[in-house]
Amino acid sequence: MIASEIVNMAYDLMQMRDCLAGTFTAGRRIRTDAEAPSLLTLWQKEVFPFGKSYSEYEYNHRVHKDLITSGYDDETMSDDSLIVSGSGSVKAYTFEVDAPCVVTIEAYDGAAWAVLVTHTKLTGGVERFSGSVTPPAGTTTSRISITGNYYTILKNYALYSYAYYVVPEYRRFIKIPLPADCRFIDIVLEDSQWDRIGITLNTQGNNFILDNEHDASLKIVYRPTPVMITALTDTLVVDNVAALSGAYFLAAQFSLFIDPTSGSFFQEKYEEERERLREPGSFVDIEDEHRSFNHAAESGISSFSNPYR
Repeated sequence: MIASEIVNMAYDLMQMRDCLAGTFTAGRRIRTDAEAPSLLTLWQKEVFPFGKSYSEYEYNHRVHKDLITSGYDDETMSDDSLIVSGSGSVKAYTFEVDAPCVVTIEAYDGAAWAVLVTHTKLTGGVERFSGSVTPPAGTTTSRISITGNYYTILKNYALYSYAYYVVPEYRRFIKIPLPADCRFIDIVLEDSQWDRIGITLNTQGNNFILDNEHDASLKIVYRPTPVMITALTDTLVVDNVAALSGAYFLAAQFSLFIDPTSGSFFQEKYEEERERLREPGSFVDIEDEHRSFNHAAESGISSFSNPYR
């Protein structure tokens, strides 16, 4: 729901109470409109755990079937060059290196090697490179070629024969961040599904760890974490039922000084709506008194307490 919609609901409630007449000037309306985003931020933070506004996130991983050449472990360049190659036509690549060097992705069409892309690393430290390439027709072999003057480690590398919209990392264990508006404590467990084989939930880092050697699927349903409201055009993370409590909350704040009686009324209505959101229905055990009576009779018990007394 848009912030301005709740603000307008608040003004409508105040108009119904006649607390706008003669006191709520255009200047005050401008002032309350300016205050509304901050007030809505406070209100949204208080009620969103009890609302029914949900988001979904899905992630699917399949073991790679398109590897031309790949490796998790270190390949070292101790001289001035290193080449790793495999049979196939490369469409995408990923690799990590840790020293200044020049890396090319190349393809062989049966007659000559063609350089598809070049990466020049100028500094130390592990850095990942990835991308998509277009090999020449008739490519039979593809390779990663590294040259440089320093001892260099190549690891977590792969040449893929499939084209990817987003080139996947090639690591044994891949860290996948959850959406920015999702926290583990807000995941609705009963509605979420994941294949736990190959997935580890990392609650400290707000992500999950994926085993690259296993197929895995993840679908989570969660209450999106509310963000700060800065304008009346912003969207609030609440459902339509919770929005009514927001209208009462704003009406109470807006009329606090111009009409204290109405302010108190709206505050009471807000607290009622908030408690209605806070208190879900509960299950109550029902005892079958007829069954209890029959059991007592069958057991030879001549008297029993009256449950309605």
